[in-house]
Parts: sequence; C-alpha cells; structure tokens
Amino acid sequence: IVVADVDLLESVVSECVAEKKAFVIVHSKAYTNLEESIAGIVNEARYIQGDPTSDDVLQKAQINSADRILIATSDDTTNMYVLVTARSLNPKIVTVVRVNKKETEGKFKAVGADYVISTSTILGRLFLNAVMHPETYGFITKLHTRTEDPFLEVVSVDPDFYGKSVRDNIPDAVAILRKGTYFYNLQTMKLEPDDRILCLRTIFTQKNTLSEVPQRDR
Repeated sequence: IVVADVDLLESVVSECVAEKKAFVIVHSKAYTNLEESIAGIVNEARYIQGDPTSDDVLQKAQINSADRILIATSDDTTNMYVLVTARSLNPKIVTVVRVNKKETEGKFKAVGADYVISTSTILGRLFLNAVMHPETYGFITKLHTRTEDPFLEVVSVDPDFYGKSVRDNIPDAVAILRKGTYFYNLQTMKLEPDDRILCLRTIFTQKNTLSEVPQRDR
C-alpha cells in the first residue's frame, strides 16, 4: 500500500512496477485529476481515493492482507495517524514511514514503525555527496532504483552452501548483512545461516545468473 504525496507518486510507482510487486495507492486526490505521467502508470484498479487515516479506506485497500505499507506524506501528523491505523488493522504489516521533522523520529519508532526515513538527513547527505563527490553520487543514486542499471539485489543462501566461500559462490556480492551488521571485506568470509547477501546486478546479469546463484526466495 502506498500513501504518499503526489510529487512522490511517479517515482514510487515506477519502482513498484520495476519490482513487479502488486500495489495500491491511497490518496485524497481524485484519479481523474492525476498528472498524465502518473495516470499513465497507475490504473483505477490500483487507485483508491479517500482519507488514508480512515479504517474503512485502508480496509478497502486490503490492509488486512497487505505485507507492506509506505507512508510518505509531507505531514508528520498524517503519517502518524496512518501508521497507528495501519498497525491496528494489521499488526504484522511492515511499515516504512517518512519523517519530515527529525525531532518526531523517536515517536514513530515508539508506536511501531519498522523503518523510519528522515527526509532532512537523507537529502542532506545526498546534496553534500553531490557537491563533494559527484562521481560517487551518480553511482550511488542508481543503486537505489530498479528502473536503471546497476542496482542492488538481496539474496538468501541455501543451507547446502553454509560454510562455503562468499566470493567463490556469489562473485557479485558487495556486502553481507549479518545479525544487523554490514560486512564489506568478503575475501575470507564464509556463508552463514540467515545471511542476507547484497549483490550488484544489472537486468542482463539478473536474467542470466539469478538461477545459478544458491539462493532462497527473498
């Protein structure tokens, strides 16, 4: 479920399509009033007009069976109400929330937000990176999209490969997330249960090597 301002919808929806994930948008603006760039991607079946803080509206969006909700409006009060409502209707749903004022970040975590994204922090880092390291800025921003190459993909490893070399079995791995910590020096590391492997992929390599990688479903 996507609850976001209109200025974010085009990029969010494009990523959902690239991820091949079913999604539905909840927004107070009428579908017929959407910009052409957004309406060209979203059809009416994927769009619900209504108040995203309403139980009835979120239930219409099938909140009970949804696995994730993105809450990304420019108003922290609205985001908080949506978060609390979503949590009450589906306690197991994964929640990603935009925080516009850094001082409210702790409040979102306190009421159960799984991932809190501070726009001021993220934008500040990106702006400075673009000024100080323009070469890395272009590369890093591409890693956060599935609409351009390259991109990062996360894979989990089959038990048969536990204890084996990361480099020998997943050569395009760039990092491992293990027990909440990222590891980058993979030359001597061995695969362990519950490892999440971050791989640098392109559309071509994804199509041609994904079936060869010893992985479980994400």
